[in-house]
Formats: sequence, structure tokens, C-alpha cells
Amino acid sequence: MNIKPQFLSYSLISLFILGLALSFVYDTFLIAIIVGSLNLIMYFSTLTLAPDKLWYQYVGSLSLGIFMAQFIYQMHGMIEMHFFAFIGSIILIYYRNWKNQIPLAILVIVHHALFGYLQYTGMKEVYFTTADYMPLTTFIIHASLAAIIFFLCGYWSYEFETSAKISLASNAKLTRQLEIINKGIEFAENIANGNLEKEFKAEEEDKLGLALIRMHKYISEATQKTENENFVNIGIAKISELIRANDKKLDDLSDKAISFLTKYIGANQGSLFILNDYENDKYLELMGCYAYGQKKYIKTSILPGEGLAGQCYLEKDLIILSDVPKDYIRITSGLGEALPRFVVICPLMVNDTVYGVMEFACFEKIESHKIELLKKVGESLAASITSLRTNLQTQKLLHETQVQTESMREQEEELRQNLEELNASQEELSRIVSISENQRVEMEIREKVFSLTTILSESDLYGNITLANEKLCEVSKYSAEELIGKPHKTFRHPDMPPELFKIFWSTIKRGETFHGIIKNKAKDGSHYWVDAHIVPVFDENGNLKKYIGARYHITSDEFAEKMYNLQAQRLGLPLITDSQYI
Repeated sequence: MNIKPQFLSYSLISLFILGLALSFVYDTFLIAIIVGSLNLIMYFSTLTLAPDKLWYQYVGSLSLGIFMAQFIYQMHGMIEMHFFAFIGSIILIYYRNWKNQIPLAILVIVHHALFGYLQYTGMKEVYFTTADYMPLTTFIIHASLAAIIFFLCGYWSYEFETSAKISLASNAKLTRQLEIINKGIEFAENIANGNLEKEFKAEEEDKLGLALIRMHKYISEATQKTENENFVNIGIAKISELIRANDKKLDDLSDKAISFLTKYIGANQGSLFILNDYENDKYLELMGCYAYGQKKYIKTSILPGEGLAGQCYLEKDLIILSDVPKDYIRITSGLGEALPRFVVICPLMVNDTVYGVMEFACFEKIESHKIELLKKVGESLAASITSLRTNLQTQKLLHETQVQTESMREQEEELRQNLEELNASQEELSRIVSISENQRVEMEIREKVFSLTTILSESDLYGNITLANEKLCEVSKYSAEELIGKPHKTFRHPDMPPELFKIFWSTIKRGETFHGIIKNKAKDGSHYWVDAHIVPVFDENGNLKKYIGARYHITSDEFAEKMYNLQAQRLGLPLITDSQYI
């Protein structure tokens, strides 16, 4: 054990000073100086030459025995001086090394045996003891007791050493654990502060550290996952903004979208191809590109199956290429041209239909979350392309419809004027009938003519037919007997919306004339179109008593359909399409 030598050094210096003090009793100053100095020189020389060794302890143990012998000699064998051997043994306990007792014990035994023998054999001035004679048994007992003391002191040194080692090991373990805990605290603080880049290594017994590493790994993965999700969501939001801001021209949307995506995912080049789907000429047209070192609007086309883009179109799946062909277009930079190391081709696909292809080239591998972004953006762009093309087609059709509507309005105005003239003629005929009986005959003739050209009917307030002329029977294929008493809904065709008839009834019940284009159903299931005028008739008290309907048969389905759709747009009703006549 590494125990500092100061205690032993100070003890030897103190014994040296004690020897000088004892020299005045029997005038042994020279002995005290010479023996004490040599003793100290021997000890401190060893300590100086080998400060990291335990040699100084063994030499110090020997020096303690020499000081004991010196004091016995200086005090002419005073029995009390022998106890300095025990004092030295106790001093050595401090160093917790039982081996330190051995040099002192050997020197004491040799000294007592040799000097005791010399004194009792008659040698003068040995000064081993003040007793004139010591029996052998007494000597053996003294020696045994001294040995026991040395043994006990050595045992205590051993026990102290063992205890100290255990204590040191425990302290070292606690210190180590404290260091581990402090490192764990520092690591946890880094995690709490969001510094997930800090590395931490834990030993097998550091359960807290291992738990922190698992937590760090989980938080890092969760953080990375969140960052990746945010990256994808932000990218989709940006693309959505571009789509909303560029919903008029497909080439503007394509160019801005591919420019943004190329920079956003960290690619070096990007291009976007849109499908031009004609009957006999289907190809992918380059609509936008980024960082090709050329003019942005490059007119080029790729056939399905041609190259990587054409292959992606046919397979309807993502293509990720790390082994780039040598004939692939090179990336141009300030340092020259180089072949890309990584290529991604992503279809613009929605509902299993491909509307285009995006192609990206770069020097570094594109991460999986960026690939996921490209897939989702491909769906958004495909949907926007479909919507944009539909809008453009709708605008074209709307323009054509507006032209046709204007033409229809002119025809409607002409028809309205004709109907007004016809109504005036009817009124004039009625007036003539009331003038004279002779004129009545003429009026009947005119009504006969009118009935042959006009579908005429009368009904009660509940819509039940009370009168049906020949033209109505001809067009509807019913006989007059079959129609009398039947409701007018007998002619209702299922293509006509219920809302139209709600408008019809609310108009005539208010006492107003209803005018509209209506599709009716004949007896045999066929259909016919009429331009209907339903007029309410009042009695002399101003109460409704019946309804008269005058209808004009429209023989052109196409014309009738257009007229009806104009009416439906005006009334907010569903339009009718050509497919219903096929």
C-alpha cells in the first residue's frame, strides 16, 4: 500500500534526538552521534534511492532495532530500554505490512542472544542487562513473549492492511461509480438539452448508463423519425402551394415543381416528363428540368419503355439505381462533368394510372424518407395534372357551350316571338267566335287546323285530364278514351327531375302561365319533347277552375336537349347528357 514515509522518518529522527539526550547520563555522546547518524544515513539513503519501493520500511524496521540496542548500551543495560523494541514494532503497525516486523524481530533476537551470551560469559562493557545472571528459562520466556508481541503486531498489520485494501477497493469502487454517475448525469443533461450527437460508452456493470444509452437510442430514433416526417410534410405542403399557385399552365407547374424538389432532396439534377396521350402517338414529354447546364425549356420526348424513364412508366414502379450506366447524362459543375452515383426515377401515378415520370441524379445516396416524399409528391402531381387537364378541357367545352348557348338564345327568342304571334292568333280567333255564329264555323275550322298542329289538353285542378285533342293522341299514342280521367303524370318521363314539376305546379297554382321544355313518355315507352304552355283558367269570381295546356312537338332531340339544358341552367336543375339518348 502506498503510505507516505513521514511517520517513520519523524519517528527515527525523534529516536536520534532521544539518543543524544541519553548520552549525557553515562557520557555516551560519541555512540549517540555515530550510531544514530549511520542509522539515519542508512534509512534516508534507501528512501532517496528507492522512493517508490517498500525497501525504506524494511530498513526503517532494522533502524528501530538498532536504536533499541543503542539505548540499552547507552543506559548500561537498563531493562526499560528493551521496551523500545516493542515501541518500534508498534510504529511499524502504521504501515500495515506484517513483513516489516521481520527485520526488527530478527535483530532483537540476534542482539539479545549474542549480547546476553557475551555478558554472561564475562565480557566487560557489553551492557546487555543490569541483572548479574539470567537463567535460560527466563531468557526463553522473555524471548517468547517478545515473539508473541512481534507476532501480534504483525497480525495487526496484516489485518489493518486487509481492511485498508477492502476500504480502498470500496472507495475505488465508489469513486468509479461516482465517475460513472457523473458521466451519466452529463449524458442525461445533453439529452435533456437536445444534444443527441454526444456519444456515451457504458460498461457492462453500469446499468444506469446502459439504460441511458437505450433511452438515447430511442429518443434519437424518435427524433430522427419526427424530423423525417416533418421533412416529408413540409415538402408536401410546399408542393401543394406550388400546385395552387400554378394551376393555369402545366409547363409552369412542371418547371417550378422539379426545381423545388431537386433542391429540397439535395439532388444535383432533376427532370419531369408528362405523358402526352394521343390516339396513335403516346410519348413522355420533358416539361421541366433543373441544373442541366442548358436552357430550361428543352423540347425532347421519350417513348414508353425507352431508357430508364420509359421503363419506369411501363413498370409503374419506383426505380432506384446505384450502378449508373456509363452513357447516362453527366452532372455539370464548376469542377467539370462527372457521372452521378445515384439515380431515382419515380412515376407520377394515381389510381394505378401513370401520368408522368420524375428523374433525379446525384452524387450521394438519397435517404429513404426523401424517397417516401417523392412517392407522395408523385401522387399529388399526378392528381393535379389530371385536374389541370380536366379544367383546360372544361374551359374549352365551356367556351364551345357559350357559343352554342348564344345561338340557342337567338333561336329561343325567335321561337318566343312565334309563340306570341300564335297566342295573339288564338285570342283573335276567340274574339271572332264571339262575334257571330257564322264566324263560329270559321273558328271551328281554324281550331281544327290548330288541333292538328298543336298538342292541346285540359285538366281539372288536380291534374286529371278532361280534354285531349287529336294531336295529343297522335304523339302520345293513347286514345282519347284512355286519357280522359287519367292524371297528367301519365306522360312523365323518368329523365325529368321532380324539381321541374314542383316549379310547374307552384307557377300555375299562383295563377301564372308555365312555359318549359319537357320530355314526355308515350304509351309504347318511347319519348317525345314538347314546348309546353300551361295556362290557368278562372271563373267569373276569379277562382281557378281548370288548366289548359298547349304544347308544340319538338321533333329534333338534339335541339330539344340543348333547349332543355339552357332551361335547366336557368332553373338550377340537373343537365341531361347525350348518353341518355343512346
